[in-house]
Amino acid sequence: MFRKPLVLILLAVFAAVSMQSAADSAKRAKVGEKFIDFTARTVNKEKFVFSQAIKGKTCILKFGALWCGWCEKMWPELKKVHDEMGDKVVIVEVDLLNPSRGETEEKVRASVKRKKTPWEVVLDKGDVAKIYLPPRSGIPHSVVIGPDGIVKTRISGYRKYEDLKPLLEAIINGEPLPGTVGAVFPDFTLKDLSGNEFHLYERLKKGPVVIKFGATWCGPCQKLHEPLTKLYEKYRKKASIVEIDLIDPRRGETVEKVREYNEKLGTKYPVLLDYKFEVFGHTQATSIPVTLVIDKYHRISAKFVGVVGYDDIEAALKKAFAAKKPKKKRKK
Repeated sequence: MFRKPLVLILLAVFAAVSMQSAADSAKRAKVGEKFIDFTARTVNKEKFVFSQAIKGKTCILKFGALWCGWCEKMWPELKKVHDEMGDKVVIVEVDLLNPSRGETEEKVRASVKRKKTPWEVVLDKGDVAKIYLPPRSGIPHSVVIGPDGIVKTRISGYRKYEDLKPLLEAIINGEPLPGTVGAVFPDFTLKDLSGNEFHLYERLKKGPVVIKFGATWCGPCQKLHEPLTKLYEKYRKKASIVEIDLIDPRRGETVEKVREYNEKLGTKYPVLLDYKFEVFGHTQATSIPVTLVIDKYHRISAKFVGVVGYDDIEAALKKAFAAKKPKKKRKK
């Protein structure tokens, strides 16, 4: 006889949880949407209002802590951004206080004073993190907001100034973000397994280039061997089909292993070697396989993360063949 009241109570609890989850979700900042304002305290115990600090500029909202080695390593890179782009870029650092890990206000305040940090450092016990950090997110984690107040992208982990600069310039100029469709892919030169050099921009004079990033240890990467072979056999006279293998001895990915593996498969298209992941870094991807189709104007025409079939790559390649020269933006 207690079943009906019990059911009603459970339904009420579930409804309350659902409403709370919806409320929490609504308060989370999302890429492509307007930033969410917040107030906090600075290390100098002053009131900080985020919207007032942005002032219509591009903003890097960086989350970190003193105990995080990569967070501290990123400080000089942010200093370069501040020194070189400070007229257009605002940096706001959010320190995640955690006494159990020794992250106290006093230590943060002393660190800011010792390093002479030139940007605002605010203290957070979790309120700001709930808005801007994804669940179970690691640090350092940065959120980049454009001058229009829209959250443009997230940056997980450590980044050098050389990585941050083109991203920030694209946001400031209203251009596609690096590594996304429509963005210019930087030129590079890599050697293949035979020692021959492959120059991207030179090859683009011939026609579009299809690049697959992968490794022999990556199972999903191997599923692209057949579609790439078919593309190479059909389009090799007017396009370039190549694979870039990410050499990493720590994972057993050596040149010898790559050579042996591709000889066994009878790979017909060139396999290039990326020793420092420098070219792969330009994709802004965090996993492999990644396949890019680049048109003759150096732009990324298509980007596929994960396994992709022949038909999809061929359709993207045909689109790249038909690419038109981009119009130059008029200077305001």
